This record gives sequence, C-alpha cells and structure tokens, in this order.
Amino acid sequence: MVEAGFQGKWGKVIAEFDGTFGTIFTLDQGRTSVPQYVIAKAPKINRDETSEKLRDKILRFLHEINETYKYIHHPLIARHFEVKVCFGLPFALSRKWDLTLRDLIDGEPVKLAESLSIVIQLAHALGYCATRGLSAHQDLKPTNVLLDRLQRFRAPDGSISPLEHRVLICDFGMANAFRVFGKLSGSRPYMAPEQYGEPSTLAKADVFALGVILHELATGGFHPIGEITSDVWPDPLASKPNKWKHEDVWKNWARHATVADPGRVSSPQLIAIIKKCLEADLSKRYSSAS
Repeated sequence: MVEAGFQGKWGKVIAEFDGTFGTIFTLDQGRTSVPQYVIAKAPKINRDETSEKLRDKILRFLHEINETYKYIHHPLIARHFEVKVCFGLPFALSRKWDLTLRDLIDGEPVKLAESLSIVIQLAHALGYCATRGLSAHQDLKPTNVLLDRLQRFRAPDGSISPLEHRVLICDFGMANAFRVFGKLSGSRPYMAPEQYGEPSTLAKADVFALGVILHELATGGFHPIGEITSDVWPDPLASKPNKWKHEDVWKNWARHATVADPGRVSSPQLIAIIKKCLEADLSKRYSSAS
C-alpha cells in the first residue's frame, strides 16, 4: 500500500523497519538517480489504536519535523528534503547515508583520532542546536547518528581527507520533550541519571550520552556498564539474562555511572574525559560548551 503511494516518484520500497516511535522505509530510485536510496519515515500506526492515540502520534511526528527544521542550517544535522502525505499519514523523506554510528561501533575499536573527531563533531552540532533553542536531544545514541564516508573524496592533488567520517545527527522526535511534553524518557543505555528523576533541566543530559558513545567508540561497542550494548539492548541475546530489559538495571547504573573496566580504554586521558561526561553530579559534569 505504501509502495503504491510512492511508486513513480520516489522509487521502490526495498526495506521496512519498525523503530520505537516510527516506521522507516528504504526506497530505491534506480542506479541513475542521485541519491539512489531515499528514507521515508512515518508515525508507527497500529490498526487497533484509538483516534486519540493516533492523533497524539501524528502530533509527535509533526513535532519531530518542526524541531528538525530549526536546526537544518548546520551541515552536521540530517535534514528532510520533503514531507509527503500518503494515505493520510505524513512521511518525512531524506537521503539514505552511508551508515550509522552503530554500524561503525560494533566491531573493532575506532582509532583514537577518529573517535575524538566524531564526538567533537557531535558536540559542535549540539552547540549550534542550543543556539536555536534545543535544551536536550534526549535520545542521542549511535543509531541516531548517521555517517558519511569522507575517504572517498580526494583533493585536486590526490590527497584523501584525513578524517574518515562526517557525522549527521538525526531523529529529533524527543528533542525538548521534557520542556514541551513533560517527558523525560530516551534510550536507557544513554539516559542521564536526571532523566530518571524530577529535574529542573536536562541541559547536560546529552553530555552524558556523549560519554557513553565515546566509551563505545574506544572499546568496539562496550557500554561502560561492562556489556556490549547491542548484545543486551534493546533486545538481549538469548545468552543474556532478561534483567537487561528492566529499567532499574540502567537507572541504578546511571546514578553512579561507574566504568566497569577502565582498562578497555587505551588512553588514560580519554578515560578521564569519559568519566567526567558520566558524572552523576551535574556540577562536576562537563557543560555542553566545554
């Protein structure tokens, strides 16, 4: 049904993925098109939901689109190029980028210079968003960071870019949700301790998430809690206990945010940065600017 709605302009649906709040379709426009692949995202709708629930989901989706358009003038923010209504549902269309940060993290540790480059780019992008009204992304995680490979781009003298990836932050569905909707939630492995309480602000919540991401980059996917994040969340492997599905496990860790095995991070300076990002005491945690 969705494919019929897009057929002719945006190509053929070749993949479908259900996220937490939305359904994402990948469309192939053909080898002669630039870009060849397009992403179409829509609210996640179930047939048995009430009209009030459907209305709430669509409003949340429109909130995401509006938030995204506040920040798209920065080159490190992923943007939509069109919003289309198909069978009564809004779809946000964007280019499909090379990979996500999760794809890069799950494997060998990322080189130190590249790890720092990625996190510095994220920090710069978030700093710009703050000037445009972002108090907190609230759902900063590797699957919400897209990567564009740079090594394929050469200068006229034949040299290759010294940095391997350009980052693009996406999925602003939870952006400012605490301020706008009174919602604190995000993705548990990346949620700061204040997201489990009654905070007056979430101004440093994204810094906490950056600390977790930096640890994953430096260790080949290990969360500071001591497990490979994708092995235990959102769906634990069969060999892992069901405790990882429960909020209390993540909440209790976030309140102290210890690094289970500091030795996994090869650089003492880097582990010191990570620990400061993960400070439960807001007065000791880095500010967004610093």
